[in-house]
Amino acid sequence: MTIKNVICDIDGVLMHDNVAVPGAAEFLHRIIDKGMPLVLLTNYPSQNRSGPG
Repeated sequence: MTIKNVICDIDGVLMHDNVAVPGAAEFLHRIIDKGMPLVLLTNYPSQNRSGPG
């Protein structure tokens, strides 16, 4: 199976209480370094493109 895109939730997956989950930065760097399209989703209202509220 070939992964073509990555869609990942932020709250509780990459971050918990506005603190990065261990390994989250390395995961994101691997995806970005491979040039894979990445979409980050959240329903946490204080998260936006500029970072935690």
